[in-house]
Amino acid sequence: MAVLPSALGGMSDQARELAAGWQESAMEAKAHRPTWKTLLAFAIVYFVWGSTFLAIRVGTSEVL
Repeated sequence: MAVLPSALGGMSDQARELAAGWQESAMEAKAHRPTWKTLLAFAIVYFVWGSTFLAIRVGTSEVL
């Protein structure tokens, strides 16, 4: 999210630099997600997908 120049118009140079630095650090914090959360999400998808596949396989073998 970028700050519009008109919003910074009434600020001093020091305040403008501080605001720009704060925005950059906030964006960096949002950009980096913890690895364990990503791995956990993939593990959940893998487990749910695999159990669904197994249930369909068992169900079709019982019906046929």
